[in-house]
Amino acid sequence: MATVGKAVLVALVGAIGLVLVPFYDSYAQTVPDLPQVLPAGEELPDEQLKVVEGEQVATIIACGLVGGALDLAYQGVDILRGRRERIDWGEVATATVLAATGAAILYPVSPKIAKADKLINVWVKNMYLEATAFMSTKVIPAVSDFINNKVVPAFSKAFHRIVDKIKR
Repeated sequence: MATVGKAVLVALVGAIGLVLVPFYDSYAQTVPDLPQVLPAGEELPDEQLKVVEGEQVATIIACGLVGGALDLAYQGVDILRGRRERIDWGEVATATVLAATGAAILYPVSPKIAKADKLINVWVKNMYLEATAFMSTKVIPAVSDFINNKVVPAFSKAFHRIVDKIKR
């Protein structure tokens, strides 16, 4: 059971890393682009600017701290339930290092994740618009036509038969 719990914890830390990394990246993109001119007259690429400005390091540290805090909370719950007697600080350190490592690995991939997210959002929006157009131009008129031409006359005919039987 402890192995499953650790696997869930590692997956949770990875998921938090996936959430935090694009967040920091998108936050950095809201700042206006101010070129940092090198003495040779060349601009520093965006990836190097992020490293120079410390954004990458801050993201890795934040993810590591979140991973350690989650493991600490997990162990605290185990202590409250009587499954463990004390906190294993080695496990907390391992979770912290794993979360920081995950953030370091995912950080360079985050722009691609953000692009994929944008593409998926565009695709979903287009599918919604197409489905709405299909419903309003094809399905609703067809159902309305079926109800008006088939269902209403059938119910009307049945109703008149019942009324005729009652009158007799």
